[in-house]
Amino acid sequence: MIIPVLILSGIFLLLTAIFIFLFRGRYSEGVSKIRMIYDTLPQDDCRQCGYSSCEEFARALAMDEEPIVEKCRLMTQKEHQHTRNLLGYHAKNRVSILSEYVAYIACHESSGRLPKRLKVIAHAHKTCASVVELSGNDNECHESCVGLGDCIKWCPVDAIYRDTSGKVSINAERCIGCGICVGRCPKQVIHLVKRDTHVQVACSSDDTSELKAIRCSTGGCTACEMCQRVTNEHCFQVEGHLAKRLSGGLLRSSDVNRIVQACPTGVLTNIGQSNSDDLDQKLIKDIE
Repeated sequence: MIIPVLILSGIFLLLTAIFIFLFRGRYSEGVSKIRMIYDTLPQDDCRQCGYSSCEEFARALAMDEEPIVEKCRLMTQKEHQHTRNLLGYHAKNRVSILSEYVAYIACHESSGRLPKRLKVIAHAHKTCASVVELSGNDNECHESCVGLGDCIKWCPVDAIYRDTSGKVSINAERCIGCGICVGRCPKQVIHLVKRDTHVQVACSSDDTSELKAIRCSTGGCTACEMCQRVTNEHCFQVEGHLAKRLSGGLLRSSDVNRIVQACPTGVLTNIGQSNSDDLDQKLIKDIE
């Protein structure tokens, strides 16, 4: 009787020892990986990445809870690459899993075509923030994008670019929904929305359609209610002189092109579509 008990006890002790060995090995490996990644970070705890400290950011990276090294704005491109190499990431700045939210510019005219009185300021300072700070909101359309591209410089994953027509655009496939561009836009015309809304209104002005026709080269949203007619009642709502996308309304992805093309002034935008030709040219310039 005592022999089977001893055998079972021995097996139990052996399994316990194996478990402790494996657990301690994995624990020490995780801790050392966190420390290794932490040592590559600036350790300033600036919180621009969205985490409370560099240590928390390092922990998220090491445990595969956070895939975007570029959320740290204080690191150089080479430092980002070094950290990605330690994590075993591919060299390219691409994210395989799309974020729930994506940024879009709520202005169809984002090419930087400013009135003459603002061009002098823009030429001297070359930033949207300077133009707004020095001129107030003294633009023909108060809710228009300045178009000088502050957001392009701040995007950690190069998702914002200037297309071949000079217009500032967002590549939805690269966008990680971090919201940095939202906070950096002095006109507050960049918004974070859920990807599954598919279509948004690229206009923020509540001016009358007559004023928009004068102030905006595209005409802006004329509150014609066409977006409401081609969708269900839960998708769009016209308030004053501006149509707004309602968060509760669901659209089928197969209907997106039909809805976008129905807008007479072209301010309905497919937030999931990027101009591949423009992106190819941008990538070529980056390589050169």
